[in-house]
Amino acid sequence: MEHAPVLELFVMPGCNECQKVRSYVADRGVGIATTDVTRSREARTRLQGLLGRLQVPCLLVNGQVPVLGGSEIVTYLSDHVA
Repeated sequence: MEHAPVLELFVMPGCNECQKVRSYVADRGVGIATTDVTRSREARTRLQGLLGRLQVPCLLVNGQVPVLGGSEIVTYLSDHVA
């Protein structure tokens, strides 16, 4: 039996692509840990370490595989989660 992936979404206020993903998640009731990188230095540092830069929206799958960009994240979620 396959386990559901652990998902983390990194966003920031005023980002239209972030809002697109957040709306998709909210509309479908998908439970995803969401972190505002403007409020967490630890999250910014972690994301920069993984990507080599700060880029949102970013969806981490199982803590490491990044999916970048609003449309790409929505596609991933629709294919794998909801």
